[in-house]
Amino acid sequence: MKKIILIILVMFSTGCYDYKELNDLAIISGIAIDYDNNNYNISLEILNDNTKDEESYFIEGNGKTINDAFYYINNKINHIPFYSHIKVMIINNNINYDELINYIVKNNSINNDFYIVVTDNIAKNILEHKTNQEKIVSENIYTLLDKKKYKITFEEFIKLYLDKDEKLILPTINIENNDLSIRGEK
Repeated sequence: MKKIILIILVMFSTGCYDYKELNDLAIISGIAIDYDNNNYNISLEILNDNTKDEESYFIEGNGKTINDAFYYINNKINHIPFYSHIKVMIINNNINYDELINYIVKNNSINNDFYIVVTDNIAKNILEHKTNQEKIVSENIYTLLDKKKYKITFEEFIKLYLDKDEKLILPTINIENNDLSIRGEK
């Protein structure tokens, strides 16, 4: 009898309780956050599975706070949002850094090793700026930043922001002559 109970316990205590099929995930590659008229607009670049023509697609959501905007956009996605693959986050210069840091740090589904850039323009327009050469915009921005000496990860951004003795310098990204242009200071 003890053997049967032991076998039953072993059978029910193994396995992957939090296992998720890859087809059930919406893999987020890039995030753009805009703030205008007391409203946050978040745009996500989501990687497509291999059955689609496009490599990625975009979805957006709005809210009075960053938390509300993410909540709204997560409910619009047909699959489970997977934020661990984020390459870049583009923010416009109106963003409340405290609110952004608070949300990202408290959200354990988002890792902190993505690059962060700021724009004077609408961040959504930067994230959605596709040309014929690039299939995934956030991957292209990541590659451009990776080549520059002034790239900064979100984790480094937090350290610089919290250290009042350091000057916070973020790379700036804009569209110039239909190409993405990155500069070192903002």
